Amino acid sequence: MQAILGDVPFARAGLRPAPPERDLDTNNRHTTELPIQNFTGFSYIDEFMAVCLLGVAVKDSIKREKETSKLNAAVYAAMFLLVIVVCLGLLGNITWEVQTQAAPILIDIFTCIKFPLTVISGSMVFSKSSDIFFGVIEMEAKVVVAVLFVLGVANLFVDYGMGADLRYGLRSFMAVFGHPTYLVFACVGLSVILLANWKHNLSWIIVALVVISLSLRSKGLVYAAIVVALLVLFSRRNKISILQVVVCAFLAFFIAYDQFVAYFQTNGFARTELLQTAFEVANDHAPYGSGFATYGSAVTADLQYYSSLYYEYGLSTVWGLSPDWPAFLSDTFWPTVLGQFGWMGVLCYAGVVGLLFRFAYQFASGTRLAACCCFLYLLISSTSESAFFNPQSVYLAVCLSIVLGSGLRANQKERFRKCNR
Repeated sequence: MQAILGDVPFARAGLRPAPPERDLDTNNRHTTELPIQNFTGFSYIDEFMAVCLLGVAVKDSIKREKETSKLNAAVYAAMFLLVIVVCLGLLGNITWEVQTQAAPILIDIFTCIKFPLTVISGSMVFSKSSDIFFGVIEMEAKVVVAVLFVLGVANLFVDYGMGADLRYGLRSFMAVFGHPTYLVFACVGLSVILLANWKHNLSWIIVALVVISLSLRSKGLVYAAIVVALLVLFSRRNKISILQVVVCAFLAFFIAYDQFVAYFQTNGFARTELLQTAFEVANDHAPYGSGFATYGSAVTADLQYYSSLYYEYGLSTVWGLSPDWPAFLSDTFWPTVLGQFGWMGVLCYAGVVGLLFRFAYQFASGTRLAACCCFLYLLISSTSESAFFNPQSVYLAVCLSIVLGSGLRANQKERFRKCNR
């Protein structure tokens, strides 16, 4: 058999390896949908929410004009780089003509820009809301975390239908979310809200981290461990230090190393093949990649939009990437950016993420830890799912925006007190 196949990965030869336990990518609408989407039948809730926030922000800016706070310089720089990314993608579409249909290209463009737009517009909108609004949101977060904690602990002892696969000898917890990955996303958002006032919500934050850990997903375990480390380090200094970065990197490497080897250093598995092929696609379609809706994006899982690149590079025969079962097609983030926008696109989108983090970090001093943790999780998840392109990324962006708005109001009140002394 080896003599026949040569050096071709066995998955590309049509054979199906037994895959390691993996998380389903939450950006793949063909794999499963969120409970709220199943209930409403509307599968574009994230896009709808992003557009609404953007509309309110624009309306508020026009109405207030001079009264509207000036945007941070980092925001303008992030938007400029985002425009470059969009232009690179469109140039790829025009030059290589891998994808020429307007619908998937437009969907993919919005997928690319919705997280930055939601963070920026949401921060503007929620900075005008009252403290009562944030108090209600914070209370709801505590109630949800408490309920999930009770259900999660019970799941360890009794199989009552909210558990998933066995990991580390324990039954993983997914609650009503259909998959543990969704539970992790939901609780990360709740923890971000609680972290806005972390000194008073410390016990609730720990409870949220326990629920995240009960999912038994590597990304959840890494996030929980790093947040605990940051809580200890932030108790002394309200800013990021080299020590914090080193500690976080060490924890992430130590906890997730086995999963990294399984997913990215084993030929024949979807993530490995997507990562390795992304370099080929970027080099073959230099300097600006193959374009929108051509490589690794969720919209290409639709049979009518299935990319010809998957046939060209042999990915159509990889288990989980085939046209009849593309469950893991959008199971990565950076390979998608590399393939669709090229090396320049990777640098530009990394710049967008960095500048957005800088904006969130500087927006309000009291919410720095929450901002760090939100971006931290998205960076962790970018190694195993679509992260910033994910529908749930809008949910995290909204949670972060609410936190930033409350932090800005707290800063304004503090400055007012100092002026009246």
